[in-house]
Amino acid sequence: MVWFACTKTEQTPASIQSSNSSNATKGTVHKRIVLHQGGDQGLYINGHSFSYQPGDTFVLTGNWSYCTLEDVYGDPSNYVVMINQGSQVQLTSGFSFTNCRYLRLLGSGST
Repeated sequence: MVWFACTKTEQTPASIQSSNSSNATKGTVHKRIVLHQGGDQGLYINGHSFSYQPGDTFVLTGNWSYCTLEDVYGDPSNYVVMINQGSQVQLTSGFSFTNCRYLRLLGSGST
């Protein structure tokens, strides 16, 4: 399954791939969504137009200029998690979170 998001400045599509993984405790299925940067090496996601559910995991790899999330919501029992994969992720302009709730940013990812 592939979704598209746009970078904020250039509106260049960035593909986002997912694979399903189960949450054994609740019997629900959460996605692991690998984020890909756009032409300006960044990514803007608006939760109103991006397909995700509370409990999904957003995965970042490599070097980025920025990563901006707006209106992304988890819930008290299903946080949206952002995690690195493979190695440390570096952002020249950093993260920006606007009007986001129940979001966890972790640096413990490896695979």
